Amino acid sequence: WIAAGLVLAMLAGAAVFATRHVFAPAAIVETGSLAIDTTPYAGRVDVDGIDRGMAPVRLSLPPGAHVLTVRGNGEPRVMLVTIEAGTELSRHVELPAQAAAFGQVQVSTEPTGARVSVDGIPQGTTPLTVTGLVPGEHTVKVESDLSHVSQLVTIEAGITSSLVVPLAAAMPVEPRAGWVSVSTPFVMEIYEQGRMLGNSGIDRIMLPAGEHQIEIVNEPLGFREARTVRVSPGKLSVIGITLPKGILSLNATPWANVTIDGESVGETPIGNLSLTIGPHEVVFTNPQLGEQRRVITVSERDPRRFSIDMTKK
Repeated sequence: WIAAGLVLAMLAGAAVFATRHVFAPAAIVETGSLAIDTTPYAGRVDVDGIDRGMAPVRLSLPPGAHVLTVRGNGEPRVMLVTIEAGTELSRHVELPAQAAAFGQVQVSTEPTGARVSVDGIPQGTTPLTVTGLVPGEHTVKVESDLSHVSQLVTIEAGITSSLVVPLAAAMPVEPRAGWVSVSTPFVMEIYEQGRMLGNSGIDRIMLPAGEHQIEIVNEPLGFREARTVRVSPGKLSVIGITLPKGILSLNATPWANVTIDGESVGETPIGNLSLTIGPHEVVFTNPQLGEQRRVITVSERDPRRFSIDMTKK
């Protein structure tokens, strides 16, 4: 009976082995593959926000939807990919071409305010930095009213070149312009052929050398005067203005002694008083009612009449 038991045990073990061998489940594939390459070469890849290296790259991913982001120059490329178990998905991504690298030049002068051009294109006045220059040689011209300098500058990508120009020691050039100054007690506008040049409050106005027909105007005062001025190169021409007269009439209630710009002109009423156009300080004084001050503007266009009640402050 011992021998029979051993035989039965061996037969039972063989049956279990055979059953497990026949009915074992097949292996389950739990991932898929994603292959990415880019143009230009070596775009950076991340999947679902996780950096996965530089393309070209082959990744093993779980089945389902994934967000693929490929970065190069410029805006990144973002797309949705769906991975199926046991399969490989390929994606070729076109990235923006690499942007051209630029350099810049920083220009300063002594004195400042010189005009700068690069390759003949005006850029502004010193001190300034000219950006967006392609690598290579560029001609930088620095010019003031009395001198100029041209310099060949080599630009390198990503580098700021520096150019310092001492204009006082630069080669002198013949001045091509001069200045005009208009002397008036208050501001007047200056025109040439209908174009406003500035006003008399400006210390000096630059004009090309030669003869100019200008007009000096103050509309509120009714003043307009045409003048011919000759501008000499590098020199200042000063125009003096003689103000015309206007009419001012004054009255006060009940009455007042009047001074204008510190000078007594008598007791009100005062009629047809001749004064230069423009603002004047007028002081009304009454022994019982005190003093009142006013600034009254006299115009060339129309007579001015002014009345004051001394009983009111």
